[in-house]
Amino acid sequence: MKPIATQSTKVIVFDFDGTIADSFEVFLEVLATIVKHSRPLTAKQIADLRKAPLKDIIKELGIRPWQIPFLLMRGRREISARMEQIPAFNGIPEALTQLA
Repeated sequence: MKPIATQSTKVIVFDFDGTIADSFEVFLEVLATIVKHSRPLTAKQIADLRKAPLKDIIKELGIRPWQIPFLLMRGRREISARMEQIPAFNGIPEALTQLA
C-alpha cells in the first residue's frame, strides 16, 4: 500500500485579547459604561484588576450574575467598535510581519 502524501501546514494561533493587544483599559471602559459604574477606578485598582481572575473583577465591580449575559453581548459589540483604540503590545506588529 502506497502512503498518502500529506501537506504539512504550520499555524500559530494567538489570543488577541491580552496576547497581541493591550485591551484591558478598553475592557474596563466598556464595562463601566455598560454597568453605569459610578465610582472611577484608581490606577492601583486597575493594576490589581489586571492581575485578577475574571471572577474577582466581577465581584470587585459589583456585577450581578444576571447581568453577565447582557454584558457579554453588548461588551463584544462595544469592544469591536473600539478596535482601532486598542494598541498592540511592543514588538507584536513586527513579529507578525516576520511570521507572515
